[in-house]
Amino acid sequence: MYKSTPGNMFHHVVSYRRSLVLILCTILFLETQADSDICKICTCNSLTTRINCARRNLLSIPQPIPTNVEYLYLQWNNIETIKEGAFTGLSNLKELVLGANNIETIKEGAFTGLSNLKELDLSKNKISTIKDGTFKGLSNLKELNLGNNKISRIEKEMFQGLHNLEELDLSKNKISTIKDGTFKGLSNLKELYLRWNNISTIKEGVFTGLSNLETLRLSNNKISRIEKEMFQGLHNLEKLYLSNNKISRIEKELFQGLHNLEKLYLDNDNIATIKEGAFTGLSNLKELRLSYNKISRIEKEMFEGLHNLEKLYLNSNPIEKYEDGAFLFLPSIVKIYLEYNKLMKCGCHLPAFVKYIKEVYNRTVAVFGTCLEGSGKRIPILDYSQCQNYSLFQRNLQCQTCSGIICNEEVTSCPGTEPVCRFAISMNGAKLKTERSCSTYRKCVEAMRNNTLTCNKRTNGTSCTGCCVGHLCNKNDFIGWTKSLVFRLIFKKFNEYKIPAENISRAIEHDLSTVTGTFRVEDCG
Repeated sequence: MYKSTPGNMFHHVVSYRRSLVLILCTILFLETQADSDICKICTCNSLTTRINCARRNLLSIPQPIPTNVEYLYLQWNNIETIKEGAFTGLSNLKELVLGANNIETIKEGAFTGLSNLKELDLSKNKISTIKDGTFKGLSNLKELNLGNNKISRIEKEMFQGLHNLEELDLSKNKISTIKDGTFKGLSNLKELYLRWNNISTIKEGVFTGLSNLETLRLSNNKISRIEKEMFQGLHNLEKLYLSNNKISRIEKELFQGLHNLEKLYLDNDNIATIKEGAFTGLSNLKELRLSYNKISRIEKEMFEGLHNLEKLYLNSNPIEKYEDGAFLFLPSIVKIYLEYNKLMKCGCHLPAFVKYIKEVYNRTVAVFGTCLEGSGKRIPILDYSQCQNYSLFQRNLQCQTCSGIICNEEVTSCPGTEPVCRFAISMNGAKLKTERSCSTYRKCVEAMRNNTLTCNKRTNGTSCTGCCVGHLCNKNDFIGWTKSLVFRLIFKKFNEYKIPAENISRAIEHDLSTVTGTFRVEDCG
């Protein structure tokens, strides 16, 4: 029988410790060997936090990968499949680039464990289908690039769980239809790229929930019609690209609700008709591109409401003429592009408009392009000097700064067709909206032929009749003011707190506060 002695016990302890050290050394050696193996193929930094395996003719993802890696680049290889658990244990990974491979299949669970991944690039591959749950677990992902693949349809739950995603690129695929609810849950998305696809129709509600979206690119598709509620809920959208589609008409109020939109691209479509009020609600729009379309005429109220527009592109259209007053409602305009409109006749409105802005506001408006004189000679638009009644145009331009409108006896008798300011107020609920436009005495009377046209003098100012719509159509109100109207007024019956309306006369304040429903007032003086 073996007896344990103090000497034997000491021997066993030493032997155990040696074995433990040997095991640890072996593990460390194997890990170092693994690190060195991948770093023989790829380029690694000293800490193996950044590994570059681009352009190594790899057929699969090299294994094992150091667990402390943060940036892994595998682009421009010949990888065809991403297997399940391909990146297991890489919880520190922040950026994964797999672009420009031959990837066709992404197995379920391929990205399991990448809880800290911020950027994932799968562009320039041969991916045609992405199953539901493919990106499950990537809760911190901010950028996902699926551009330049062969994706033909987007499944409803495809992006489920990507709550922190800010940028999604689906450009250059074969997408023809986008289902309702596709982007559900992407409340933090700021940029969405869908350009260069086969999209022909976008149904109402597709973009619902994208309340923080700032940029939407839909150019180079086959969209022929913009649905009225297509962009519903995109309150923070700043840039909208719809160029190179097949849109032929811009209907009324299509972009209503896009209050923060600053850039709208509609160039190189087939647009021939733009309805009055098409750009209603785009109060912050700064740049509008309508180049390379089929617009033949610029009508007077086409751009009404674009008070902050700075750049307007209308070049390369078959424009024959622009109506007087067409550019009146662009008080912030800096540049108007009208080049290559070979049929456009010269007119007095633009030269007078530019001169007026310079004289009154000391601001230069640049107008690019030429026009045809009566003789057929082509001259720069602003060089046209055949305007005989310049004072008439000057008076027309006063509509741009309509405030302190004064009625006079001439209005009721409607002499001639001289221009007149028209101030419209639309009220729905507690919101008060003002619109300005120009017309003639005669047109103003015709528009109100079912209402009494009378000037009513008051102590706080003079005014003309107000006409209403809806169930108030038989009611006439006489409303006056001496200064410009405020754009919002909260009435007592809607809110106990009332915004001081210092620049609204007591008369108009009293009349509007008692009205319900939708009310429209037109001043013809």
